[in-house]
Amino acid sequence: MVEESQIASFVSHFDESDADCIAFSWNGKHAAEFHDANHDFRAAVTEYVLRHSGDASIGLLRALFKAHAEYSVEAWSVSLNFGDLGALLLSRGGTDVVDDFASGFVATFDTYGACHQMSIDVLTLRHLSQYVAGELEGEPSEERRRKLEAAQHLFGKLKNGTAHEGWVVLQPGTAVSNIRSVGGTRLAWLRIKGTLRRLLSW
Repeated sequence: MVEESQIASFVSHFDESDADCIAFSWNGKHAAEFHDANHDFRAAVTEYVLRHSGDASIGLLRALFKAHAEYSVEAWSVSLNFGDLGALLLSRGGTDVVDDFASGFVATFDTYGACHQMSIDVLTLRHLSQYVAGELEGEPSEERRRKLEAAQHLFGKLKNGTAHEGWVVLQPGTAVSNIRSVGGTRLAWLRIKGTLRRLLSW
């Protein structure tokens, strides 16, 4: 187990060359054989950063958010503090980190859901929304436009206080029951309906 003093030193002296220490380091396997060599250290650094929000550089926050998002893609889950990290990244980094945030936000369904639990002050959200609106008026690539539009939609829901509606956060170890297996046709229809609902709510 890493001592907190070591973590504090890592955070305060972080340089881009240190990013490999917290990067997603996957063994290429899934489920029970899945392993990320940097998971525990990255988790400890993230917890420290969230407790000492003014100590981390924007570069460190960017690297942590990216690594957590990449982890989510292959682990099929996401850290419970991913939303808190995203909120800190945006609050500290402002418009300079919108693209970094948007990429991590839409990385997986889990990262998408986690960011709906964020808490960011209205003035910051208004500033971010204005910036994104300006960027969308330009000619961003199709991929960047998709990410920015998703972020803009989220910022609007966060401003209105409705972002968390319809989402449930399950803590590790939560017992579940009445589970149904959804077939391909049924699953496709549910996805279509979900997309339509989101579009109509914009």
